[in-house]
Amino acid sequence: MVRFKHRYLVATIAAASQERIAELGPSEILAMLRESIEANFGDFGSGSTSQSLQVRSFDRTSGVCVIRAGRESHRMVRASLTLLSGTKDARLSVTVKAVAGCDRTLKAAAVEAYTRGYRRAGISDDAAAALLQRQRQLLDAWQ
Repeated sequence: MVRFKHRYLVATIAAASQERIAELGPSEILAMLRESIEANFGDFGSGSTSQSLQVRSFDRTSGVCVIRAGRESHRMVRASLTLLSGTKDARLSVTVKAVAGCDRTLKAAAVEAYTRGYRRAGISDDAAAALLQRQRQLLDAWQ
């Protein structure tokens, strides 16, 4: 039996207003991503990514999002993330920071992205350390 292999994309989501990011959730990001895949790659892209596409986590404070995709289709997902412009209400900017194939490299890339996001948000070092500890626990729980 062959194992299905995944890729994890660590992305940051930025908007002109922090209120718009606070309204977003994993299900909204997944819906916008699926719309972008269908608009840019049609039925083929939608069908080839639908089974494995999942938003694993989204931190509203730092704007960091971890997305799981299949190994064969992760390039389509990455391109669709880059071409994602937001909703009718607000414009979003999505930047893919890293692509990881295993838990170890995912944790390293995600912690670095969380740290940068917390600094950008102006969170104190003590509060950022507590938030990073919580994110590490969430990443460890996936195993």
